[in-house]
Amino acid sequence: MEQNQKLYLFQLIKSLSVSEKGYVKKFCAKNGANPAYLKLLDAIDLQTTYDEERIKKKFEDQKFIKQLSVAKNYLIKSILRSLRAYHSESTNNIQVHELLLEIEILYNKRLIGLCQKLIKKAKRIIEEAQLFHHNEELAFWDFRLALLLPHNEQTDAYMEANKIFGNEGLKAASVLSEYRHLAYAVFKIGFKEGYSREEQARTVTQQFSEHPLLKELPKQSNAKVVACYHNVWTKIHEINTDFLKGYESSKGFVEIIQNNPKVFEDYLMATVIPAHYNLLGSCIVLNKEKTFFANLKYLKNIPQTYQSKTEAVHRLTHYYAIALELQFYTQNAYFDKLETLLPEAKKVVEEGNLLSFGLILLHIELCYSIAYAYFSLENYETSETWVAKTLEHQKDNLREDVMCLTHLLHLVNHAEMGSFQYLDSKLRSTYNFIKRMKKIHKFEKVTLQFLKKLISVRNKAEFISLISVYKEKFEAIEQLPFERMIIKNLDIISWMDSKLLNKKFIVAAAARRSKQPT
Repeated sequence: MEQNQKLYLFQLIKSLSVSEKGYVKKFCAKNGANPAYLKLLDAIDLQTTYDEERIKKKFEDQKFIKQLSVAKNYLIKSILRSLRAYHSESTNNIQVHELLLEIEILYNKRLIGLCQKLIKKAKRIIEEAQLFHHNEELAFWDFRLALLLPHNEQTDAYMEANKIFGNEGLKAASVLSEYRHLAYAVFKIGFKEGYSREEQARTVTQQFSEHPLLKELPKQSNAKVVACYHNVWTKIHEINTDFLKGYESSKGFVEIIQNNPKVFEDYLMATVIPAHYNLLGSCIVLNKEKTFFANLKYLKNIPQTYQSKTEAVHRLTHYYAIALELQFYTQNAYFDKLETLLPEAKKVVEEGNLLSFGLILLHIELCYSIAYAYFSLENYETSETWVAKTLEHQKDNLREDVMCLTHLLHLVNHAEMGSFQYLDSKLRSTYNFIKRMKKIHKFEKVTLQFLKKLISVRNKAEFISLISVYKEKFEAIEQLPFERMIIKNLDIISWMDSKLLNKKFIVAAAARRSKQPT
């Protein structure tokens, strides 16, 4: 925890865009910040990884260095104050927060006319952007203001409208909260496991699908609730491996967002980008090439579409676009498209921005996709480098499905490199790891059996015979709905085809893709 606290200032400074950084410095200087503190800001900004000892050495002659933690906290507060000023009108939500603050100040000064003007402005923004959580607070100040005015025949009607406005907001916010907590209950299954391959998943999804909030589509007037409805169903269908229905739900989620831009423009990172990410994920699973690239273009253009000046939005759409495009190519065997994309994908991971943005799930997925891409290109040593980067996070208790796949890819890489002695010793530890994760499903079990027998093969004839037998086993496994997804992420059938036909893996995989329905 202490180490994380040491990084807070570094992470905050690194999150600043060029224009934000310039504004912060001017704001701090204008408001009397110690010039030495601004030099500290610049010194930290120059570091690629935070090194506190170097900072202490650089500023050893400055008084503040004796209480560096105090100086850092001062800088954090100063940066946040300046960012509040910089972003004071950047979103509808922030505008309403600012107006409520101004309304309170004006009320305390009894400046009734100006106060009423700001209340009308705040109410208009709240209604246009469906910011229901602000209704009651605004209604409170409107109520307090009404008590300062002389009572007349319009007052009762005005107060009744005020009550309705506040209560409607409370009700809408309450319903939205219920949907969000339901979404969390469904989504937490995927945080740990990823794609579920347990038959009991059908029981779990059945329980969720019978929830009263999911019985029917909510009223269209509450766009955020409708979006949550579609979002929850998307995840339920994904857990149940019903990817066609998942595609329709995620498409409904995206449509409600695109039809209500004013409502969602404040939630680009929380809702708009993830919604498009989900839709693109469905397109990957179903190999909907045309739909995938049309929506990928939309994802990339989100910062321009919503005129966002937030650096994080630009970065996030860039990271997601690269990860999704790489997944589309690897999972659907378009390996000839990898040459230009792989360097970009590697750069995103190596810069460490995914982790600093809290995108550890995306980081894990991208590391595995790169490892699998290099395996597909028969560059097994480089694949192993990325296997290692993926397994660095196996103790994080996240994406167990990807971790198990990575262990299997690790074994297949060593089989290709002829490291049979290592393979022999690693099989047992891999089995124990997968067993601990409770992931000994048919695919894992048969893969480990195959690799164990592969070690004992004495000649090419035995090798071809073994491949032929196990290819049939894997083809049977691929027909099972809870196993099909895993083979898209580690296409051992195409790998076996490449051995039987004496062709490159990418050729065998492309040939197999062309025979599959789209």
